[in-house]
Amino acid sequence: AVLDEFCERLVKKLTHIPTVNLRQAATNNHDELLDLAQSYVNSSLDTVTHEDFT
Repeated sequence: AVLDEFCERLVKKLTHIPTVNLRQAATNNHDELLDLAQSYVNSSLDTVTHEDFT
């Protein structure tokens, strides 16, 4: 339970500023930045491998 809480808080801390910046980019119609972010996320997801911890 403690480790789960730690992980959740860490993820929130690490993603807060990028999320705020992406929302601001969307509000200001910065399509180039949004396209770049989408391309980065999509390419990262294609290369992710998951381990089975069972």
